Amino acid sequence: MAVPNTKTDDALLKNLVPLNTLSDEQLGNLLSRIVVEKAKKGDYLFREGDTDHQNIYLLSGTIALLSGQKEMDLVSSGTQTARFALAHQLPRKHSAQARTAVTYVRIDSRMLSDMLARSHSASYEVSLIEEPSSGDWMSLLLQSPVFQQIPPANLQRVMMRMEEIQVSAGDVIITQGEEGDYFYLISKGECSVTRTPEAGHAPVELAKLRAGKGFGEEALISNKPRSSSVTMLTDGILVRLNKQDFIELVKQPLSRTLSYANASKSVDDGALWLDVRTPRSMRRVICRVPSIYPSSPCVFRHPVSPWIDPT
Repeated sequence: MAVPNTKTDDALLKNLVPLNTLSDEQLGNLLSRIVVEKAKKGDYLFREGDTDHQNIYLLSGTIALLSGQKEMDLVSSGTQTARFALAHQLPRKHSAQARTAVTYVRIDSRMLSDMLARSHSASYEVSLIEEPSSGDWMSLLLQSPVFQQIPPANLQRVMMRMEEIQVSAGDVIITQGEEGDYFYLISKGECSVTRTPEAGHAPVELAKLRAGKGFGEEALISNKPRSSSVTMLTDGILVRLNKQDFIELVKQPLSRTLSYANASKSVDDGALWLDVRTPRSMRRVICRVPSIYPSSPCVFRHPVSPWIDPT
């Protein structure tokens, strides 16, 4: 049946990610072209290994995500997880089997990508959001580019482990040079990002961040000290995820690390070394092949140092 079939269908579809970033005109055009499908208990919506270019969203009922015959997660309609396409990575890493009677929609991912590219609001980032309420942080998280890519099961666990904190103007949230301990998302308020170029010099402001913006992930990804400081300019509300949870639920699922041997083979097949070291790091004689983050192909070019640590 064509959608929007009812006002309920319409509201559900407008709440899906990233449909919620489309303009009203584009959303109306999209909704007129998709259909709501039904499946009985036990039916499969898709199978592990499928490579179809379809974003599949659950509208009602409950499905199980399976790896082989093992149940990895349950997704029910109306949850934050259900706002995302089910097991959207291709080839699909899980099968989706209906645990109850379900309704769902299929949306051609290539058509959706084209619409997003042409939309003024296509970016997943939230920009210039004015004074959201403290309960909006889940919606902000769902629109973060990083969290768009992680598996639904991990996303649900991230939401359960995020901690909300009240902050005041002048509070220093992270300090340059310290070890990274949390990833932060601004739910309400504004902060300043500064960096001190050298000892004895005044800090330089790099950016102002508002609601919907995240910070602090760089040190957690690289396992290096904080490269800048972040200070609250206003009172506000932050939500944070500790380092261990960030690595387990976000970094590891999105990371793909190559050994030197595999990286060399990729280069032989046409990939390039890309030297991403800072000028200071480039002075070192020995360097390590960097990991690919989040999940891009091996495109490393290494024009500087002939010394590669093969470990």
